Amino acid sequence: MASKVKADLSEFFRLAQPARPPCRIGFALTQLVEQEAINLTAACKADKGIINSGAIRKWLADRGHDVSVSAITNHRNGVCSCAREA
Repeated sequence: MASKVKADLSEFFRLAQPARPPCRIGFALTQLVEQEAINLTAACKADKGIINSGAIRKWLADRGHDVSVSAITNHRNGVCSCAREA
């Protein structure tokens, strides 16, 4: 009789994939002071109608990080290299 338990291969997939550097937002998070990193993370998770990617881009530029709106949008949508590392 065959087992009905489904195999979980997620750990194998994660180990098989080469590590990729974080996206521009992920990199910025490593360079900011702790409170700024917390604020940026919260801003990226906030409703896009309230805090848009352009505002995040300007905020990052004020701190010396040149990040495109498309990179911010990709990070917010979870389709950047950071999403794969999570």
